[in-house]
Amino acid sequence: PARARGAAGQAAQRRAASGEGRAGPAGRWASQGLCVGPGGLGSPAALSLAAAGVGTLGLSDFDTVEASNLQRQLLHTQARVGMRKTASAKAALNALNSEVVVQLHDEPLSSTNCADLFNAYDLVINGCDNFATRYLANDVAVLSGTPLVDGSVHRFTVEPTVVLPGQTTCYRCRYPTPTRTRQPPSCPPHCLLWLLPATTRTLPPHTPITPTPPPRHTAPTPPHPFYP
Repeated sequence: PARARGAAGQAAQRRAASGEGRAGPAGRWASQGLCVGPGGLGSPAALSLAAAGVGTLGLSDFDTVEASNLQRQLLHTQARVGMRKTASAKAALNALNSEVVVQLHDEPLSSTNCADLFNAYDLVINGCDNFATRYLANDVAVLSGTPLVDGSVHRFTVEPTVVLPGQTTCYRCRYPTPTRTRQPPSCPPHCLLWLLPATTRTLPPHTPITPTPPPRHTAPTPPHPFYP
């Protein structure tokens, strides 16, 4: 009963704060979002979606929690160092909102599983840290008609991107040729300012919590030689 009263109170506060009435929260509760990489960029995004009342959150990652990343990966704690990031993130999200269904995908995003994952969700938030996965997520989002919220951080620079297939430009429109020779600089030598990942994920907040996702279509995903 106490948990039910708490959940009802949270929903009422969300309606009052947004001015949406009952339709907004109901629409969000019926929606499903996928977070690729619940790390520095994915952490604040997943927390925001859980707090907003999104009904189902998928988490895709194959890595484990590291102590050196805790200053920017807000979902994780010292007590969960060594745990899979997906399991650690699930614990944090359900502690915030126990009614959110959290689905775990303990595998890297690849050309063999990406289409199936994206077609199972209404929205994808991409928090990956390599170019191959960034292009893969963009291409499959465009082909499947799945809205994609992307973001990147480098030192003191942030770049959020919202891709609405058929309505906006995409990552490949802006950067047509993937780089094959280098990876983004790693975090420790370049000392990211801890608040920038959270800032990046709060700049386009309207897209992840849109009550009714844009219309989608389903298309097959052809193999691409660039992707592993």
